[in-house]
Amino acid sequence: MYLIGGIASGYGGYLLNVCYQPGKDINYFLNRLDQVMAAPFANYWNETSLKAIILGIFVYVIGMVMYVTSRKNYMPGQEFGTAVFADPKKVAKQFADKDEHNNLILSQNVRLSMNTRKTRRNLNVLVIGGSGAGKTLFMVKPNLLQLSRASQIITDPKGEILRCCGGMLKAHGYRIRVLNLVEMEQSNGYNPFRYIRSETDIVKLVTNLINNTTPKNAQPSDPFWEKAESLYLQAIFLYVWQECEMEKRNFRMVLQLLNEAEVHADGSPSDLDRRFRRLERKKGSNHPALIQYNKVIRGAGDTVRSIIISANARLGLLQNPQILRILDHDEMEIEEIGLGVDGDRNRKTALFCVTPDSDKSYAFLIGMLYSQIFQELYYQADFHYNGKLPINVNFMLDEFANVPLPDDYCCLLSTMRSRNISCTIFIQNLAQIKALFEKTWETIPGNCVRPEVASAI
Repeated sequence: MYLIGGIASGYGGYLLNVCYQPGKDINYFLNRLDQVMAAPFANYWNETSLKAIILGIFVYVIGMVMYVTSRKNYMPGQEFGTAVFADPKKVAKQFADKDEHNNLILSQNVRLSMNTRKTRRNLNVLVIGGSGAGKTLFMVKPNLLQLSRASQIITDPKGEILRCCGGMLKAHGYRIRVLNLVEMEQSNGYNPFRYIRSETDIVKLVTNLINNTTPKNAQPSDPFWEKAESLYLQAIFLYVWQECEMEKRNFRMVLQLLNEAEVHADGSPSDLDRRFRRLERKKGSNHPALIQYNKVIRGAGDTVRSIIISANARLGLLQNPQILRILDHDEMEIEEIGLGVDGDRNRKTALFCVTPDSDKSYAFLIGMLYSQIFQELYYQADFHYNGKLPINVNFMLDEFANVPLPDDYCCLLSTMRSRNISCTIFIQNLAQIKALFEKTWETIPGNCVRPEVASAI
């Protein structure tokens, strides 16, 4: 089209050149123009014709440049925006799966397919609503009771969701597991040592334990003490993991070793010292547990005594028969959450973390469990299933602000979609996540498919 315009402009310049003669008035020009237009294809070539053609093309180019650069997209009557509410039926048609069990329920009329390749959306949802707005009633329960094709991990304050949905899920083939900190005698066992594969996992477990047992508003102290305590606990945990029999690899054994530690005024060795000396004679001084232990125990007596007291105080809450019963053995079978019960991909898991809403003393156990679940799911996806779990795994994080989470949770939220993992986050207002993640809080709404206001669901 532009080529045709250029040719026409050049030819127009050629014809106008014939009409113009220096010294002649406008009447001559108009009369001559009438004659030329009567026979536009006659031969009018003269010595200035080429210049006239070039000038005509040049004028055309200048005009087109001005037109293109000054053109504006005018929208009369729409000066104040065109945003309207989406039609739920159109949204459902675009994003919902025909299989009703393969959807995440967002509202009464809107569904989001769990097939993220189809929708090109992640399944993370941020639900915002004050107390009593219906977050649990209108979001958690419908998604559980629709029996979706996903394993579910649910934070359940007071156990209300378990009582409402647990029986139905079990009747339809879900394997039910419960970490119950309200009625501890009803809880399944959870032994963190079962999911340790390397020394790195020990460091992660100790770090998570220290972070989740340190009060959030505690005044920062000399980092030396926390680092020294971390080394001490790493030594104990490494000994239990590498040297104890399988049935003794648990927190009961950790507490037993902590109770053996003493600093005598006369410098005589404690039972724990003798245990590590035997380890040195048997395995050598390069044993990982011994390396960490020596870093701590070679300090001044009063310093070592303070470290031992601090570690015992931190784990003092575990000196509870009901808690130790839970931690003695493991029934969670975390590795099967994203794979299917006994390898059967048609059998999903529903794991309920029941916590008291008025007492956070043992909330750190939930934090340890969530950290190890993420580690295990990522491990299975990355090393056994080409980066994608066979079964969708969805976290229903009710009372998100009160759930101890891994320090790198924002990073996990950004990377979990590709591994077939998602989170539904429930908060009362944005101030809660701003307080938890002061510098990175925008990552959370930024990685959610869309914010949902519970009162509008």
